[in-house]
Amino acid sequence: MRMTMLVIPLLLVAPASAQVVNGSFETGDIEGWSVSGDGPAMPPQVVHAGTPGPFGLASQPTDGEHSVLAAIDGAGSGQSVLSQHLAIPGSRAVLLVDYVARWNLLESPGFFGDVHFEATLWGQSGWLNAWRIAEVIGGTASLDADRVTAAIDLSKHAGEGLQLDLAWNSFQSFTGLASFELDNLRLAGRQVPALQRARLAIALAFAKEHEDRLDLDLIVAVPTGFQAEGQILVVAVGGVQREFTLDAAGKAQLGADSVKLLPVPKQPDHRRLKLAVRDADLASDLQAQGLQDIDTVPAGTTVGLPIAVELGGETTTRELVGVYKSAAGVSGKVVAKAGSEVWHTALSAKLNLEIADESTLKVTTAALVPPGFTPQGQDVRVDVGDWSKTFTLDSDGKVESTVDTDGVDSIRLVRDPHNAARQLVTLTGVKGNFWDVSDIFSMLPGSATVQIPVTVTVDGRGLRSIVTVKYKATAKSGTAHG
Repeated sequence: MRMTMLVIPLLLVAPASAQVVNGSFETGDIEGWSVSGDGPAMPPQVVHAGTPGPFGLASQPTDGEHSVLAAIDGAGSGQSVLSQHLAIPGSRAVLLVDYVARWNLLESPGFFGDVHFEATLWGQSGWLNAWRIAEVIGGTASLDADRVTAAIDLSKHAGEGLQLDLAWNSFQSFTGLASFELDNLRLAGRQVPALQRARLAIALAFAKEHEDRLDLDLIVAVPTGFQAEGQILVVAVGGVQREFTLDAAGKAQLGADSVKLLPVPKQPDHRRLKLAVRDADLASDLQAQGLQDIDTVPAGTTVGLPIAVELGGETTTRELVGVYKSAAGVSGKVVAKAGSEVWHTALSAKLNLEIADESTLKVTTAALVPPGFTPQGQDVRVDVGDWSKTFTLDSDGKVESTVDTDGVDSIRLVRDPHNAARQLVTLTGVKGNFWDVSDIFSMLPGSATVQIPVTVTVDGRGLRSIVTVKYKATAKSGTAHG
């Protein structure tokens, strides 16, 4: 066994960007990033969708056609690092990272060592902070891992020019094989950026002909020096497609349908598109997106609506998520809009360190749900540090008073008003131990600050928050808040 300790020198010589450069690696290479370190066997490299990786599983980017693959074969310890210089804007101070990890550390001929995927911030004076995004535990295996979006709050460092390191760390030799796929790194805030704001409203009249309506408000890209007159504009929403020839004012009328382009302040390479479709029959072209002539549950069902706009040689694509409600044979409607990518997570615990089954835990966070999501019978896994539990929801999106060896737990999901693709999650545990949430919860009397990951997974997609928790303990009890 060989142990390695790495000290990375800080060289802030490159200009810092207020956004992640090439965060989805769509240049097809590592442009905007630097690679360093003394391992692992497969350093981070950009691959096209479908590229076979370790374990023979193909890459699946979450944004675009490219992603990064890295792997550790366990032959030696070491570290590989992706680095970029950033200036964290106060309005977008949350780093979002999409990743998937697969590993087999069971068949190791040596020691069962862990593998970590971590983010570290460096400033002019040196190390600032670090977060463990994912941890692969020695002696375990998982080849069908979930795809996770992790959120890291950088707001304490807003306005600073920083170096961000994303590191794959292997601390022991002969640990076994672990692979990581990384994509779509971006800075996000609670407000939707101006150029990403969008709204789509569809009303279907199943009992009448030529009574369906569609309204789209979207920011689209145009080429430099764009002149509207004579330009062909093609708009597709699901299976609905319209084609217009614009006049000099950026307007067009085709039967009952109309479109117009408006300027976007301080954005000469963008226009605001407003499309109105009237007196139409749209239902058959939208069935594939879930807008069907059925009775939905009262709360409605989540649908994703793909949008593509071609104009002046530029293509703008989006998917807007909304809640569809319908009454069979009568009508259906949906309003879909761009939602905030950022969610809030909080954790609190009261531990009885003398008596078993007398501790409490409460977590509020969010879950990403797929189109067509309805809660009845849906499995939801919640991981809080080293504590994990899977719940099967009822039709109201909750499970209450589930009595088992972990105590009496309840969970409730309700739709997130800021993003229809998410559900707000409240987990409450009583009459349990919860000492295994973190090693720090079994510490001797004292106080400490610790990071605890909270992940909620639905249908193979997880949202993960790294919560900074302050813990205080006496000989009899402990409290945690974060």
